[in-house]
Amino acid sequence: MSSKNIDGTQESEAVIGAKELGYGGWLRFLKAYLTISMVGYLIVIIFYATHIVWEYLIFDKALDIYALMLGVLPGFFLSFAILKILKIQKEHIPNKITLYIDIYFTLSVVIYFLLIYLFNESYISEKPGIMAFEFIFRFCWIRYFKKSKRVLSYYGKNAEKGYGLA
Repeated sequence: MSSKNIDGTQESEAVIGAKELGYGGWLRFLKAYLTISMVGYLIVIIFYATHIVWEYLIFDKALDIYALMLGVLPGFFLSFAILKILKIQKEHIPNKITLYIDIYFTLSVVIYFLLIYLFNESYISEKPGIMAFEFIFRFCWIRYFKKSKRVLSYYGKNAEKGYGLA
């Protein structure tokens, strides 16, 4: 802790070293967000899966239920995969998390264009929504894992270009 004299008053400044930053901040937010998302996705999956068995919902087209399930699955698996490794303090974890985010993004784009095709060919009745969230999610979190001091402190290394797999 250091102190500075500003205009005749004493003011202290807390200096947090890189080793003192632990699991918290945006890492804790990501864990909470992914946990809530995974629970939500799980509820939706169970709801749609029970419909497949008991057929209590009414859909305009036969493939609508499967299209909805297909749209939910990448988010569920991303949440599960990242939550499984998020608190492991090893240098390769940020690279792995950014890889998982890119896999999620790629799957989301492929599924989006598949659903657009199915909609245009009248196999499903609802047009998929825009993908703005996926772009923002990918940009923000990959940038965070590459630049954050907390990530560097907690894992010992930031994510690298190319996922550090080479």
